[in-house]
Amino acid sequence: MVYGWLTFAGGLILTEAGFNLNLENIRFSNPAPEEGEEIVVEAVISNLGEKCSFDAVFYWAPEIILSSRQMEEYTKPEYEVYRESVEIAGGGQVTIRFRWKAKKGFACMFVKPENVRVSDNWENSQ
Repeated sequence: MVYGWLTFAGGLILTEAGFNLNLENIRFSNPAPEEGEEIVVEAVISNLGEKCSFDAVFYWAPEIILSSRQMEEYTKPEYEVYRESVEIAGGGQVTIRFRWKAKKGFACMFVKPENVRVSDNWENSQ
């Protein structure tokens, strides 16, 4: 069985002044894929803070991630699965879908926001 985990337990991805991102859901088209099998991953991220933009970076791991130490171990280029630039209005949410070929030993996937920017002046307000 494959599990989707977040950067921190309890659904919280990142909380800092002005933004509060939560991974609401992560689903796999096949929860137990074979090595090399292409699956569809769908994640819903909500923003409980001010509008912001960030890079949602997904990583896989060969074990269930339960600590920040484990996360740091797998936050490396060889475990990166997918990256997408995202903009979310305060109180909004975004759904990210992508295809990925499962790696040998795949047990878990997590998402880490990078390059987070809070913005009050987007040209096209979300």
